[in-house]
Amino acid sequence: MISILIRSLTITLTAELLAAVILGLRETEALTTVLLMNLITNPPAAYLITLARKFWAPQTVLVVLLTVEGLVWLIEAAILHRQLAMSKGRAAMCSAVLNGVSYGVGLLL
Repeated sequence: MISILIRSLTITLTAELLAAVILGLRETEALTTVLLMNLITNPPAAYLITLARKFWAPQTVLVVLLTVEGLVWLIEAAILHRQLAMSKGRAAMCSAVLNGVSYGVGLLL
């Protein structure tokens, strides 16, 4: 289980920091915010999704996955909005892009 969580965090940090730079979030404060928000949200999200995959039917796993990813998106959008003084719309868009990129890279790997 630990190796899954470490791999998930490594993929997420790499993908989202690169995506943040592409989105124009290049300042130290912005990159630190992206790093720290992922340290907060990724481990519990990966843990819950891993447990769901281990113990529940695929339909239930899909519900858990969508719920957890939706919550992560909202939490990270709120962090970006407050910490980096982004508009709510830009924060929501950046959060969606960052999470979409890391989720997509995770699927590919």
